Amino acid sequence: STQSTGDSKIQGNATDVVKFDFNEDNIKIVCYKIVTSKTITGFGGLMRKYCPKRCGPLFHAVVTRLLCPSDSEVVLAKEKCLALLTNQVNYQPFYVDYYEICWQPLVDVTALEVIVGKEDLEKIEDSNLKSRKKVVHCYRLSNILNRHGYGNFNPNMNNLFIFRGYKIRQ
Repeated sequence: STQSTGDSKIQGNATDVVKFDFNEDNIKIVCYKIVTSKTITGFGGLMRKYCPKRCGPLFHAVVTRLLCPSDSEVVLAKEKCLALLTNQVNYQPFYVDYYEICWQPLVDVTALEVIVGKEDLEKIEDSNLKSRKKVVHCYRLSNILNRHGYGNFNPNMNNLFIFRGYKIRQ
């Protein structure tokens, strides 16, 4: 798909997606850089670059750190979670290819309510319900791949459902 100048600025060039060795040390280093990024635009660019499919071990590590309110190194946790939930950074699409697909967190929703606020989370949930956004199938939480090689870190993007709420797994 063609990117506008604004998309390229926020997300980087789609052809420059990084092939990343997901070993434990690399995940810790890149996760640290992402959660400590000082601007939401910087966060958007790093996430788009290192987590282009909104899933995987790095994405999970970033979300886990963002939802830890006692982690003093995390910068702009609420704004970063809102960007993931609304799929927007500075009123621009965050993940262009997933614009009609909302993010279904694999974590307890109450942790999101603490960071984002219950009222804001309910507004986003209502918006996703009204616009009939889709959600990717949630596999078992242990992330053991199924017999076809799919799991939460490698979802089958053909398994889409209509979003029914953050507390409902599909």
